[in-house]
Amino acid sequence: MDERHRNDTELEREAQSALDNGTTPESQLNGNQAFPPPKNSPDSSLTTSFEGESGAAPMKPDQAANNASSPEAARTTLETAIIMGSLGISVFLAALDNTIITTALPTISEHFHSNAGYTWIGSAYLLANAASTPSWGKFSDIWGRKPILLAAAAIFFIGSLLAATAVNIGMLITARAIQGTGGGGLIVLVNICISDLFIPITGTVIILLFFFLHLHNPRTPAWEGLKAVDWAGSLLIVGGTLMLLLGLEFGGVAFPWNSPKVICLIVFGVVVAVLFVLNEWKFVQYPVMPLRLFKHTSNIASLGVCFCHGFVFIAVSYYLPLYFQAVLGATPLLSGLYLLPFALSLSVVSAGTGIWIKKTGKYLIAILFGSIIFPLGIGLLIDLDVDKTWVKIIIFQIIAGIGVGPNFQSPLIALQTMVKPTDIATATATFGFIRNLSTSISVVIGGVVFQNEMERRHPSLVTSLGVGTANALKGGSAGSSVSLVNQLPPPQQVIARQAFFESLRTMWIMYVVFAGVGLLFSFFVGNQILSKEHQVTRTGLTEQEKARKDHVDEEKAVGGTTGISNEEV
Repeated sequence: MDERHRNDTELEREAQSALDNGTTPESQLNGNQAFPPPKNSPDSSLTTSFEGESGAAPMKPDQAANNASSPEAARTTLETAIIMGSLGISVFLAALDNTIITTALPTISEHFHSNAGYTWIGSAYLLANAASTPSWGKFSDIWGRKPILLAAAAIFFIGSLLAATAVNIGMLITARAIQGTGGGGLIVLVNICISDLFIPITGTVIILLFFFLHLHNPRTPAWEGLKAVDWAGSLLIVGGTLMLLLGLEFGGVAFPWNSPKVICLIVFGVVVAVLFVLNEWKFVQYPVMPLRLFKHTSNIASLGVCFCHGFVFIAVSYYLPLYFQAVLGATPLLSGLYLLPFALSLSVVSAGTGIWIKKTGKYLIAILFGSIIFPLGIGLLIDLDVDKTWVKIIIFQIIAGIGVGPNFQSPLIALQTMVKPTDIATATATFGFIRNLSTSISVVIGGVVFQNEMERRHPSLVTSLGVGTANALKGGSAGSSVSLVNQLPPPQQVIARQAFFESLRTMWIMYVVFAGVGLLFSFFVGNQILSKEHQVTRTGLTEQEKARKDHVDEEKAVGGTTGISNEEV
């Protein structure tokens, strides 16, 4: 521990000396980034070939010395295992809370006698997750990765405790929102930390990370850090996201689409989003989401693939269990079991994709493969039957899982290869925000389509089932009335299940369209061969200011003009 502290102190002095002299320390050429700049890029000073690559240039002696003294080389195998295990458990818990309650949502909603509970219990987590994600990345740039990661873990832990002890629907939704805030930080910061550490339960995790996670810690003074935070941008993106998503959530369910509340929420959400873009472009030194990330077609395409992937993936996790329970009559426990083909196939393919990219450095093939298979897998769900057809249930889910698996991380790798090392954290946070925003919108839009379809079938259900039963299955009440279907006489059960089935089928058609849009985006993702060289990722205001000035100089060199805006830096 003392040796590592001395090394870190020496690196600090070297970086400061280099900053004062306008030079780059040699140690910074030996970095610590998961997916460093590609070969032949202006940001890549050293490269090493991937396994299986021919014509690899021999490693220079100074490169070998740098690699030998790198932070990765200084870690023992045990420390590496503990760090990766802790980070893995952290992101597992945060990701698990996205979908862990999907099979139990009808039961929970019925228990708390809440028609809106089916959508809100899940949406509260996703809304908070999406709204908070961009700020976490910038916080870690200013105060360092480790303290911010621990803060996110603590918030997630508190939210989990509150959710476990919830006694009413309001307390549960609030706790889920707190969980989502911490979970958003965990997911994005784990990705950032792994980028810093390597080449490409909660309480226990916090303890392990505290003692074993060693990353560059700038020890930024609290007041200086607070002044550097883009508070206006953080508040604008949180406010705009919440207003837009709440407007979509309320529309057609709590209030009519033409009601003043819904219209105002959506309109002001868009207005605040425009103000956020203006703020990032013109008025801040250290923007929470630099607009330069969107200047390259490949970056926009990578984020587009991410949006469509998250939008459709979460729908399978949320609404396929509803099909199992409402149409096939499965219990919440069995519906989780029925979902295993999808979960297992995407897990295996996702892990295999990571191994393949590590060996070859070629991520674009994985993106294209997943984007082609995904619409096919989702389209097959339209052909599911009202009765249990196990061949379709299993095979269709496996195909969908194969399409989902490759694009959990591949678009992020594509994005990271196209940005500078100083933008890795903000790019990763932006990627996380886009994914969380897509999942939040997806759950809401999917729920709106399903509820409107059930509403459209209400007159025929009144004729077949009676007013009382039909009203229980109407619109927003349908998701919390699944158990009622099982209590109906067999002839009426068939009618009710058919209504659920047809409403869900319309929803799957919408998701196929979004999967197809993701395929179109994938054709515009840039292709680079990844380098294996480390590059130190250093945080703190000194590094942020140096990076800002570098961007100013580059813009002046490219544009040959003056009066560059703060965003363009």
